[in-house]
Amino acid sequence: MLIEFGDTGCSANALANPMLNRINEKYAASNFSIACIYTGETTQQAKSYIKTNGIKFPVYLTDLKTKKSFKTMGTPGFYLLDKNGVVLMSSNGYSDELEGQLSAKIDQALKNN
Repeated sequence: MLIEFGDTGCSANALANPMLNRINEKYAASNFSIACIYTGETTQQAKSYIKTNGIKFPVYLTDLKTKKSFKTMGTPGFYLLDKNGVVLMSSNGYSDELEGQLSAKIDQALKNN
């Protein structure tokens, strides 16, 4: 599972969304899922953002306590977990290399299942 902590006001989040859509599509038939978590948005803000950005993966709303429990430093924050909840990779911020790094780790985790 890939958990992403996001923020609708963060420009890096808007850059990460197409990558997350591609990963979601690539692994749709696998035992893999993406969950995006927003902690400071209203339901209406999130719905509007999802529609505007064409997000095709689940988005959840929660409070700042959840974000703090993951010790996130900023958005977007990515946490790739294995089937036992062990963090395989974490990354703060977005870069052009991130999709390849995540895909390699996901491929390896799925191969080990």
